[in-house]
Amino acid sequence: MSQIAFYAPLKPPDHPNPSGDRLIANLFMKALAEAGHDVRLASRFRSHDSHGNEKRQNRMIKLGETLARRLIRQWEKQGYRPDAWFTYHLYYKAPDLIGPHISRHYSIPYLVAEASWAGKRAQGPWHNYHLQLEQALLQADAIITINPHDAIALRRFLPDSSHLVNLPPFLDIAAIKKASELPLTVKPEPNRLITIAMMRPGDKLHSYQLLVEALQYVDQPFQWFMVGDGKERQTVEQLFKGDPRIHFTGQLNATQVHKLLSECELHVWPAVNEAFGMALLEAQYQHVAILSGDEGGVKYVVADGKTGQLVKPRDPKALGTALNHLLTQPDTLHGYRQQARAYVEAQHSLTQAALILSATLSNLLHKEHHNAGSHHPSPRAY
Repeated sequence: MSQIAFYAPLKPPDHPNPSGDRLIANLFMKALAEAGHDVRLASRFRSHDSHGNEKRQNRMIKLGETLARRLIRQWEKQGYRPDAWFTYHLYYKAPDLIGPHISRHYSIPYLVAEASWAGKRAQGPWHNYHLQLEQALLQADAIITINPHDAIALRRFLPDSSHLVNLPPFLDIAAIKKASELPLTVKPEPNRLITIAMMRPGDKLHSYQLLVEALQYVDQPFQWFMVGDGKERQTVEQLFKGDPRIHFTGQLNATQVHKLLSECELHVWPAVNEAFGMALLEAQYQHVAILSGDEGGVKYVVADGKTGQLVKPRDPKALGTALNHLLTQPDTLHGYRQQARAYVEAQHSLTQAALILSATLSNLLHKEHHNAGSHHPSPRAY
């Protein structure tokens, strides 16, 4: 059994605030464990700089080096030695400031997942962090992409993109089944809509604003459940101005979310600047069709015309018109719902993700063993 040191620089997997990022970090840890590895959370250090503060970035870069040295000393006392380092989600605002040091010290494979690169960040307030990101990407032995849009940019940057590994977004279906208290054949109420999303400033709030604008093109009856919470919840509620068709549930636990999903027919979301949307996968697994803006990586988690519809991004008229049409076409909606779960099970399961991760790690660990002989190489100077 290989020892995998796991790290998420944006948000650790045990952070108290729920988010898609936290969910995916946990899913990667589960998938690595299912692949037969012993996974250890290496650090909860958050490198995130949302404001582009150069002094903060320099301070955090030095702190990352200090934490790497501290980890090495701590692990030596514990008799622990990782066989590989795995970092989830690094980008110009939250680079990995620890993993590259650890991997060089132990001469072990360095893997990253959901890394994004944008050349325009080479100049500007995040220049220092962008440089750290580039150094980590160049050092990486495998870069696992769950959003094909990221892979396009990475290929432009990397001198050799042969170590890019595509891994579709995935769900822990067994955990979802366990969280659901209702039978799988629960019949949803007609014209019940749902939206599951945090109520944060920026893109999320923009999406909610588009939902409000889309309503002017809807004249069919419906009941709509808005699931989520956040700093902008009061703003979001004000946007809908007490519309009696809109019900705000606040933050729900997994069991409550899946119970409510099983009672709804259609998940609606504009998806402004959405990486892909884990909520869309969870909804489809519960036989909920999708209506979404065709933005970011959404097209990679929704089978357009089979499990739902994608419309022109950031176009409230297109979204509202499509919603109104679907509310008058129960057979179409039923067809989407019938295919949704099978689509998720076939293409987005944790088991499939574990197989891809297992093959990737086995290949890298085999190469390390072949290069080093039957004994680990001596740690590099650090």
